[in-house]
This record gives sequence, C-alpha cells and structure tokens, in this order.
Amino acid sequence: MLAYVFWHRPGEDADREAYEARLAAFHAALAAHPPDGFSASAALRVGEAPWLPGSGTAYEDWYAVTGWDALGRLNEAAVHGARAEPHDAVAARAATGAGAVYAL
Repeated sequence: MLAYVFWHRPGEDADREAYEARLAAFHAALAAHPPDGFSASAALRVGEAPWLPGSGTAYEDWYAVTGWDALGRLNEAAVHGARAEPHDAVAARAATGAGAVYAL
C-alpha cells in the first residue's frame, strides 16, 4: 500500500470556499470513478506548508493506492474521463504544489 500526498496552495485571487468546493468535487469524482488499485482519498486544509512557495492556507491531499502500478493508473486517470473537468477546475486555481510518496 502506498500513499501519494500532494500539497497545494491556491492562487492569491482564488476564493477559498470556491477552491474547496472544486477540490471536494474532484475527490468525489475520483471516488465515483476509481481507477484500478485506488483505495481512498482525503483533502485537508492545513494552516501552513512552509516547503511551498508563498504563505497562508494550504491543502494536503492523500491518495491511497495498492502499489506502484496503481499509482501510475491514478496519475493517468486523474486527468481523464469523468475526473478531468473537476481536476482541471481546481488545478487552474492552484498557485503551487508539491508531492511525495509514502509506503503505508
């Protein structure tokens, strides 16, 4: 089992409530149309992520997958099909992001 963690910060002109609604819509689309090997995801608001450029509110998304192959399928699936529009809607409003993979 692996966890892909993605930290991101909205752009300065992004409305927080709208950003969070778009983020929730992406996670809902992913749950409704999961790629093989995807287990679950969660998005959390964090007060700060000092490793990201900028300051202020940031978000931490967790994606649990069954292994490296499933991580590749998640990467591909996130931007295609029913998940594409929700992904692009939140991604277009993000100013910066960074990711990591952890073994669970």
